[in-house]
Amino acid sequence: MNRPAIFLDRDGVLNSMVLNPGTGHMESPLTPADFHLFDGVIPALRRLQNAGYLLILVSNQPNYALGKTSYETHKEIHQNLVHALVSAEIHFVRFSYCLHHPEASRPAIRMCANAASHRRVSFCRLGTILVSPSPIPG
Repeated sequence: MNRPAIFLDRDGVLNSMVLNPGTGHMESPLTPADFHLFDGVIPALRRLQNAGYLLILVSNQPNYALGKTSYETHKEIHQNLVHALVSAEIHFVRFSYCLHHPEASRPAIRMCANAASHRRVSFCRLGTILVSPSPIPG
């Protein structure tokens, strides 16, 4: 049976953006210490999970693609996210990161389709949360 799914971006949706002192812009976390989930994210994810939605993360990583962070740093930031989710018993069925397309401001629909192809996802019953609730300056 196909299940409904929610596709979530990471930076600016699940976690806060940070000021990059070098550029003066709000960007994805530059270090593991910069990674902080927004207040209310865990309870919201729990409600989605309890409602039967598959949780799928699709997120571009322009800081890595532009050489502002290393792949090791990207992995450490991801592990911070995984640790927070596991601690809260939140289960994502897939994490999909785009590491090579810094021009894209949000994950492409192809990333969503690729992530969904690995699960039995009903494309008639899915939601997408790819933008932050308020404009991000920069």
